[in-house]
Amino acid sequence: MAWIDGYQHESRLIAQSDLLAEYKARANETFTDEEARLFLGKMFRYNLGFTWEFLSKEILFPFQEIWINSWFAKDNSLVVAGRGCSKSYTLAIFCLLYSITHPGVKIIILANVFRRVRSILETAEGFCKK
Repeated sequence: MAWIDGYQHESRLIAQSDLLAEYKARANETFTDEEARLFLGKMFRYNLGFTWEFLSKEILFPFQEIWINSWFAKDNSLVVAGRGCSKSYTLAIFCLLYSITHPGVKIIILANVFRRVRSILETAEGFCKK
């Protein structure tokens, strides 16, 4: 069995330094409202830990940020972690962030028991109620 890479877009990943360089190049200029919204959208999209902190006032652990960034970057992903490593919690955060940055997307959550899916959705719903 061979490894088959998923359909990956090169434009999915933008280095943080590229965004900062773009900002520094225009630091002395004034942004129009439209340009400011676009830049803020880019910054939120490519700095997901900051985005989550801005939305929920909660700070993600570094491994959670890495997981979420990798899920955004790749079509397929496998996380092997022990019990209590906040896999479901991080997945709920990912679902919310992905639906915010990709409007109109449909997310399917599969699990071996429905109880797990329901807990992930309840966690995501709890975030929305805060």
